[in-house]
Amino acid sequence: MEQKHLKILLMDSNPKEARLIREMLHQPGNSWLELRHVEEVPLGLRCLKEGGIDIVLMDLSILKKPWTESFDEVLEKAQGVPIVILTGMENEEAALDAISRGARDYVLKEEVDGDWLVRFVYHTIHQNRIRRQASGP
Repeated sequence: MEQKHLKILLMDSNPKEARLIREMLHQPGNSWLELRHVEEVPLGLRCLKEGGIDIVLMDLSILKKPWTESFDEVLEKAQGVPIVILTGMENEEAALDAISRGARDYVLKEEVDGDWLVRFVYHTIHQNRIRRQASGP
């Protein structure tokens, strides 16, 4: 796996779940991954505006009602940065709706482990770069 420094923005309003995701990503040998966690949409939007983010991992619980408006705002600010929805089984329908709106994929939190998540993040970022190169500037 390429050891280029990758920046992950984790948008999750649940600090315990965010800590679990952080632990999964920060295993020995993964110093090339940088994780920034925010618990509110405005902070996530600020991070996206600053640039340099390679992927957004987002729990839909961070979005205010109606969630579609908040999600569309994040999607607009992401400007091509892949957004992956982290969800529980009870929110799978909303995750599918987010994909139809522009999210790249969704992941059921209950089915994730550290090694798989690292590979998934790396693969998603790599595929996004290939898509962007193919579509031109």
